[in-house]
Amino acid sequence: MTSRHRHEPAPAPPCPPAGVERVVLLDDSHHIIGTAAKATVHDRHTPLHLGFSCHVLDPQGRTMISRRAASKTTWPDAWTNACCGHPAPDETLRAAVDRRLHHELGVSAARMSLALPQFEYRAVMPSGVAEHEVCPVVVATLDGEPRPNPDEVGDVAWLEWFQLCHRARTAPSTLTPWSVRQLSLLEPLAPTIIERGGPHDALLERPPPYVLGPGTPAR
Repeated sequence: MTSRHRHEPAPAPPCPPAGVERVVLLDDSHHIIGTAAKATVHDRHTPLHLGFSCHVLDPQGRTMISRRAASKTTWPDAWTNACCGHPAPDETLRAAVDRRLHHELGVSAARMSLALPQFEYRAVMPSGVAEHEVCPVVVATLDGEPRPNPDEVGDVAWLEWFQLCHRARTAPSTLTPWSVRQLSLLEPLAPTIIERGGPHDALLERPPPYVLGPGTPAR
């Protein structure tokens, strides 16, 4: 008689209680491996997880930067792109961006384009606390004037696009590290991408995982 051994899959990480904001955890191939409570994720050993960044433009081609609230766990008081966040499980990227724009700035997106679907970064604060994200980068225009939520945003400012790109190149310490890296990639794309759209905009309508795997060529 032969015995047959079944391979038992590893148990999924426990889900946080209902009502707790969750982030989507990813492996190195960007496959979903579970969720975790947002409040517990960011420390010296932050796991790879799904986020997003939104860069906002106005009709004159200016771009908004926001100063993160002093209460933020990562990069408090730092100037950065207009809005950042973490898509919830089963939430489309478009819905996640609109949710955070409304929560942080009191507005919705009028138009939206996915500029950098594969952006990934890890950055470490002097304290050792790290960010580690697969972070699709969206460019948007706003439907209305921003009304910053002081729990999230300390201030906002509008700069000419070329001024912000120059600042990222010459004074990177005045901005968050992810926004500096994103701007180096966005410079040849924005601000015109919002008018012509991007080849990956269909991914805005998908729930996670809606990003391309690492090393996948853009098409």
